[in-house]
Amino acid sequence: MTAENDKTTPEGAEEALNLHQSAAGKVSAANVDAGQSLVGYTEARQVQAAQSAVGMVNSVETSLNDSAAGLVVSNAVVMEDARAGAIVAREVHGDRIRGGVLIAGKVQGNVETVLDTAGAVAAGLAAGVGLGLLLYIAGLFGGDDED
Repeated sequence: MTAENDKTTPEGAEEALNLHQSAAGKVSAANVDAGQSLVGYTEARQVQAAQSAVGMVNSVETSLNDSAAGLVVSNAVVMEDARAGAIVAREVHGDRIRGGVLIAGKVQGNVETVLDTAGAVAAGLAAGVGLGLLLYIAGLFGGDDED
């Protein structure tokens, strides 16, 4: 499959981009390989990061090895001794995966999260109920002044 025919490749992107001890604000390529690098936003078909930090990853396949990411949105994620603030994926595999929020259809490996899929749903429901109660109480005390 070529990059021109693959709808997951960002339009106008390079076929492959290798970063080593680099820093970039936004990276867009079919395949991104980052080693000891810092990247703000990465959009690619395949992302591989080793000993790197990435703000946001949007890809089909993501591999993080001894790296950190703020947000990972991907079909398949492989993480080895990596951290992420939030992971949204169809499947996540790896060892020593640490994240704040994990939303995935399938997870294999040793995962430590603050919130998993069920926890995220429960937190969302609790926040919605809490906000609803606050708005209701505010409405009771801050009603319209009809003179």
